[in-house]
Amino acid sequence: MLGRFTHTRCWGGNYLLNVAPNRHGELPEVYYRRMGELAAWMDKNRQSVFGTGRGPFPRQSNLPVTTRAAEGIWYVHVPADFRDART
Repeated sequence: MLGRFTHTRCWGGNYLLNVAPNRHGELPEVYYRRMGELAAWMDKNRQSVFGTGRGPFPRQSNLPVTTRAAEGIWYVHVPADFRDART
């Protein structure tokens, strides 16, 4: 989920979750796990996705990038399963 979230942000989009409660009005357990993962990630990386613009991905980078253009800052989002093509 984090990979899809960062890719969506680097393209300037908003990430919307399609989660519905079951017939008892409860959300699935996996929802709470994933939101916990996202919350932990956001505690450390919030500045890389909020108030940023789309990056030059994939035009100038093979990884998702968000930017703070006025400040000249690029945030590169390296997925956990990333493998450099050169290795």
